[in-house]
Amino acid sequence: VRSREIVTDELGAPPASFAYPYGYSSRRVRQAVRAAGYAQALAVGNGLARRRQGPFALQRVTVRRSTDAAEFVRLLEGRSIARNFARDRALTKGYAVLRRARQVRRKAIRSRV
Repeated sequence: VRSREIVTDELGAPPASFAYPYGYSSRRVRQAVRAAGYAQALAVGNGLARRRQGPFALQRVTVRRSTDAAEFVRLLEGRSIARNFARDRALTKGYAVLRRARQVRRKAIRSRV
């Protein structure tokens, strides 16, 4: 909510989109983003957004400092995604497994207390 207020004050218009920090979101986070008034939100995934993802879990590609204009055009056209982001996708999926394992572990510890 606060970030939306800051951007609105700076730009004079409310932002329509939200990008999840580090691309991660949970159901609770997505609900909070929707409640804050955003129309859509972007995760990472290093893929093109598709309608079936829903407006609060849209994939996006990573644009790095080293991405030049020609590469950016290829990304927009969807031509460089498989080649450039195979490693990133694997890391993203691996980190999702790690996050889920941590979540399960925390719940198990809480249930013992």
